[in-house]
This record gives sequence, structure tokens and C-alpha cells, in this order.
Amino acid sequence: MKISRFPTGVAFTGLAVGALLLVTACDKTSAAESISITPVSLTQPMNGTYQFSATARDSKGVVIAVSPTWSVTAGGGTISANGLFIAGERPGTFPDTVRASSGTAVGTVTVTVTGVPSLGGAQSFAILGGTSVANKGTSAVTGSVGVSSSGGITGYPPGTISNGALHPGDQAASAAREGVVYAYQALNDAQCTNDFSGQTGRTLKPAVYCFLSTAQLSGDVVLDGQNDPNAIFIFQIKSTLTTLGGSRVLLANGAQAKNVYWQVGGSVTLGRDTAFAGNILAAADITLNRGAMLSGRALARDGAVLADSSNVSLPE
Repeated sequence: MKISRFPTGVAFTGLAVGALLLVTACDKTSAAESISITPVSLTQPMNGTYQFSATARDSKGVVIAVSPTWSVTAGGGTISANGLFIAGERPGTFPDTVRASSGTAVGTVTVTVTGVPSLGGAQSFAILGGTSVANKGTSAVTGSVGVSSSGGITGYPPGTISNGALHPGDQAASAAREGVVYAYQALNDAQCTNDFSGQTGRTLKPAVYCFLSTAQLSGDVVLDGQNDPNAIFIFQIKSTLTTLGGSRVLLANGAQAKNVYWQVGGSVTLGRDTAFAGNILAAADITLNRGAMLSGRALARDGAVLADSSNVSLPE
């Protein structure tokens, strides 16, 4: 506040001034010229949270107090009014997506979302059918087997189950399907980084691969974790996935079956004696032919799971 003193007897139009006149003038608050956000970039797993902070400066470079408006403009998650960011369910890099603004001053940050969504209630299931589960022969399953409808489970025995239980249309199976529906959509929404349609590469690095129609595996495919035990492989297949007899998915350099995801818009058929790795989330039926071995999960959202003297074990 500024106080001005005027001598006695000074007259202003329409105003007689006595011994002292107080004139006040409020200092105008400086406007923000620039805003910087801390950190300058962010990498978060799906559903991860982080508290951003912002610093505003005026035209002279002096730090000033402001309450910025926070927003997310290009996907990757959500942010609260006070800058608390929650990463979304779509892996990928989202340039300049977090935004803090005050007047005409704007600061942005690029966010990278990593990882995969939780399977929720399906985590303990090695096999889950949407309509039914049927086995013939001496199949062996490590983990639970369930069906989320009233279609039923047949063939256990002679098939065997260890470290799990049968869940025919019960509450656990219903919760498992909810987890599959949620994870399936999140995987479908993942940002494709490699269009693999029509390609036949045999050694693959961690990435999100997409097939615009069907995918067929023959021979060996190596998933190279590049010495990162948390390396994520996501395969988006618009139509069907099939493997020829004797095909193998091999894990190398730290890659783990629990971090491999096959999101399939149609059915899946593993040929005889196929050695497969990863979590299969299919919209339709999953068929495991004689001798097929799956280190992962066979989760059919809306279809049946059919096993013939095959082995399925939950990934470690």
C-alpha cells in the first residue's frame, strides 16, 4: 500500500482537505510470463500416480505465486485440479500431454505410460471360458479352471488340476471375467508401435505389435527381454491366431511369460506340440491341441476353451 501526504490547505475539486489526506494505491499483481513443470518428463506404469508441481515467473524472471489450471490434452491419463496425475490403461508416449496454464502462460510435459493392466480376478486362473470349458485326455493344469456362465466344465478328470480349483459359474469366475473384459479392452487400446502384418521376424524386442488381420506362427519366435525382467510384449491380433505343429515361443534375456500378452479379436488355435508363452485373451474360442504346452493363461472372454491332452501352467 502507498501512502501520500499532502500539505494543509491543498484543495481538490469538490473536496476540502484537512491536515492529512490518505491516498491508497494497490500494487497490481504481476502476470505469469512463463510456467515450468516439475519433472520435465514422466514415465509411469499403468494406474501409477504422481504429484506434479509448477513454477511461474513474471516478465522479469521473478518467481510469482499462481494457482495454475491443470489439464491433460493428448491422453495418457487424468489429472486433478491440484496436479495429481493418474496414468491411464494405454501404454505409449504422449507428447506434451500434461498442461499447466495461468493466463497466457503455459507449461507442458510429455508422459510415457508403461506396463500392462491388472487381470484382476483372473490372476489365479490358468483357464477361463466365457461359455464352457471342455477337456479330453490327460491334460494337466496348474492354476484354477473356470467358466463365467452356466455352460459348465467337463473333462476334469481325467484332466488334473494342481494349485487351483474348479469354478463353474461361481462368483470367482464372474469376477475373473470382469478382469478379462477390463484387461482385454486396455490391451486393445494400447498404442501400436510395430505393425507386424505380413512380417516374419523371428527375434522380437519389447514393444506393442499389431496384426491387422490374422496371425500365424510357424517355427520359432524369440522374445528378447534385453536383460530387463520387466520387459513387456503386447500382440494385438484383429482376427485369429493359429500356430503350426511344433511351433515355439521362446523367452530370452530376461523375458518372462507373465509379461507377454496376446489380445486376439477372434479365436486361437495352438497346433499339436506347440510350446507357447504368454497370456492369451481371446474374444472367441481357444483350442489347445494334443501336446500343446502353454506357460501363461488361456482366457476366452466370450467363447469356450477346448483342451486335448495339453498342459497349461500359470506363469511365475
